[in-house]
Amino acid sequence: MSLRFQRNSKAVGILFALFGGLKIASLGSTGKMPVGPTAKMAVLQSDRRESAHAVLRNAGVMSRPFVLLAIAGALVVPAVYSITRPDPEAKAKADGLQTLVSEAYRLDKIYRSMEGPWSIQSGIHLAAGAKSGVQWVTGLETEVVDAAVQKPISQEFFCHSNLTFAEHGRTPLQYNQQLGGKTHLDWRLFTLVPGRSSIELPPGFGVPIPADAALDYVTMSLNLNERDQVVNVRMRTKVHTIAADQPGAPTKALFRRALYVLQPHGVSAKMGPACMAKAGMHM
Repeated sequence: MSLRFQRNSKAVGILFALFGGLKIASLGSTGKMPVGPTAKMAVLQSDRRESAHAVLRNAGVMSRPFVLLAIAGALVVPAVYSITRPDPEAKAKADGLQTLVSEAYRLDKIYRSMEGPWSIQSGIHLAAGAKSGVQWVTGLETEVVDAAVQKPISQEFFCHSNLTFAEHGRTPLQYNQQLGGKTHLDWRLFTLVPGRSSIELPPGFGVPIPADAALDYVTMSLNLNERDQVVNVRMRTKVHTIAADQPGAPTKALFRRALYVLQPHGVSAKMGPACMAKAGMHM
């Protein structure tokens, strides 16, 4: 009987240590102060209850600074990252990649070649603030994307695109002189068409452009198929460049030449051959 009482006392003691708000059963039932063995058990449970409270208070005091420190870290780390992380657009330019996005084109009817909506992005600088005086263009790629979410869609709406020197800037002759007279640049630098929506020049070759040169970029859309809904598109173009002072920069300059074939609409029409684009020939 004594052994059972001691085991019960230990169990009750543990319960009181965990739930300090509970009262001893004898106190709750009689409302009188117990005496004898029961009084000793009450004192024992009271000591254990106070000990448990002390442990909890010490744990609370010790953990509060760590909790506050964790909250501060959770707030400060994202803020510091947002301030110190590199701007994606600036990083892309530093890596030699610049993205150009055209205006939105609404295709609500048939637009044949050279008849679709188009736009010009003017005054483009491929290397704003660059230390090198020359930028080499090594490639160009264009894709048709949805006007709203800018995700690639059918490429059938692409008519053509042209990367040119700015119409109201310096002339190709002035740029050629600036480059030492060893280049033969034209007004038009690159042209992309259906079936050739990207150009990647071989290693070691490129089109040199003065770093301060202003460029224009024109894109045009088309729509050759009847549709039961309006299609809104944009042209997204990536221009690949590298500064002349960077390792791996091209050493052989290329230039564009094209033969323009014009068909007369009348017998009396007069025209001559053209092999060089002229200022303002964005189309």
